Amino acid sequence: MVELLGRQNNVGFTYYGERLKKLRKVLQRSLNLRIVSTSWSDLLDEQSRELCFALLRSPEKWNDILESKIQELIVLFSYGHEPSPEYIKLAKTVMHQTGEAFQPGRWAVNFIPILKWVPAWFPGAGFQKWARESRNLFFEVTRQPFYDLKNEMVRGNVRESFVQQNLESLLKTPHSIEDEDVIMFAAGSLFSAGTETLTVVFLNFIALMVNHPEIQQRAFEEIRAKIGSGQLPNLRQRDSFPFLDCIIQEVHRMYPPIPLIPHSNTFEEQYNGYRIPKKSWVMANVWAMLHDDKVYPEPEKFLPQRFEGQELAPDPRVLTRCPGLHFADLYIYLLVSRVLTLFEIAPGLEDNKPVYPVLKFTPGLVAFPKPFACRLIPRKSALEILKKTEEIL
Repeated sequence: MVELLGRQNNVGFTYYGERLKKLRKVLQRSLNLRIVSTSWSDLLDEQSRELCFALLRSPEKWNDILESKIQELIVLFSYGHEPSPEYIKLAKTVMHQTGEAFQPGRWAVNFIPILKWVPAWFPGAGFQKWARESRNLFFEVTRQPFYDLKNEMVRGNVRESFVQQNLESLLKTPHSIEDEDVIMFAAGSLFSAGTETLTVVFLNFIALMVNHPEIQQRAFEEIRAKIGSGQLPNLRQRDSFPFLDCIIQEVHRMYPPIPLIPHSNTFEEQYNGYRIPKKSWVMANVWAMLHDDKVYPEPEKFLPQRFEGQELAPDPRVLTRCPGLHFADLYIYLLVSRVLTLFEIAPGLEDNKPVYPVLKFTPGLVAFPKPFACRLIPRKSALEILKKTEEIL
């Protein structure tokens, strides 16, 4: 189904080989720690501030604000401009269809590959029409913003972005159409990879803070002890908040955004008596690795303190070695630290009684928590910080 939908062009589903190496090289060029810390720190700072202040103005709309501002961040990074509502609608449809394609047991073609050659008019082959429409939409969402930006670069009116950086670098050397194609699909991969995982991590953080107010309070006190009550945490202060970093690690461990990561073997293998044919989909069970009680004792419990002390547990964030690791990590730090500074994260109310979230997750490649109620209650110092910032702006 991945090939029928054209998703083998997405970096997450590309077979190992020269093309995947090129895709990862392009991503690494703009997303390594040095570049993220210099070229993109202002964008991360600005966008996390905007999100937090939007929450202050309308805390009851926290879920919608979170989703829209993270989408805006990824499009600004990728293409240097804010997304249109039409683009967001189409891109979300593509993400949803990709998730549907990975639902276990739904598609016979995933188990009987020869079915991909069955024509759409054949009885029972309705999946072919759905796949063709999804593939066309995927290519539209990937190509349109890339070529729009390429045309804008000719006119010299562009903001720094992932595509702009890589195209300018490419144009200085002999290159082929395929090289541009690699940049285009690398950029197209960022929206789904970035928006979904960032949103999921933060939603899980919110739910866990509601259910563990004592941990939330300890993190807030750690931040306040360092910066006081009149400002927001920044990137330079990150090392001053070790317990906050423990919380972020434990959120990733407790509920990994992608519990099963698809891989494909390049040649036939034997494993524990099983024959694994070439180009099989092999799912790496990230959830099981992060809930191994030999590595993480009492894995079913939310225990940030497991990452404190001398015998540190392995950092869950580095397990997948995602190309966007450093970008995502800095943004999550800014967002988590600033939300804790500005808000008390409290349970929702039903008949004036607190309702604590019991997390359940949607099926699909990315494990989204199903909707839950919570309240973001602005702290006394929050309005003071907002007022100071608006005066500066």
